[in-house]
Amino acid sequence: MSFDGVAMTESVACLMHISDLYPDAQLAPAPGTPARGQWYRWLIYLLNPVQSTFYGFIAPSRTAPIDAQDAVKAHAIDALERYRTTLDAHLAANGPYLLGQRFTCADLFLFMLTRWGRRLERRWWDAPALGNHYRTIKARPAIERVFEQERLDDTT
Repeated sequence: MSFDGVAMTESVACLMHISDLYPDAQLAPAPGTPARGQWYRWLIYLLNPVQSTFYGFIAPSRTAPIDAQDAVKAHAIDALERYRTTLDAHLAANGPYLLGQRFTCADLFLFMLTRWGRRLERRWWDAPALGNHYRTIKARPAIERVFEQERLDDTT
C-alpha cells in the first residue's frame, strides 16, 4: 500500500495506520482506552503466532529445508488447530466480534485467516463461532464487493 506516496508493507501496520487516518470509520477503539489495548492484543496475536503458523502450513519452504518441510507442515496443522479452538471459544464467549459487540479491523484480519483455514482438513469456518464470525463479515457490503470484483469464492 502507499500512503501519501510512501510505500507501507505489513498488513497489520497498514490496518493500524488506516484506522488512525480515518477515525470516523471506527475501525479501532479510541487510543488510550482499555478496548484499544485489546485491539492491539488481537491484531498482534493474529499476526504472530497465528498468521506466521499459517505460513508453515501453506509454504513450509519459506523457513525449512526440503527434508524438514513435512514436519513443519504437520506441526503447523497441530498448532493451527489449537489457535482455531482458542479463537472459537473466545468468540463464543465474547462475540460476535473479537471485541464483543464492536466490529474492528481486527475482525477483517481474522476473516482473512479464517478464509485461509479453508485449506485445512478441519476448516476454520466449521468451528461454530468462527463460522458465524466469517459469515457475518462476509455479508458486509464492502466484502461482498471484493468477492465479486476479485471473483473469489470459498472453494479456491
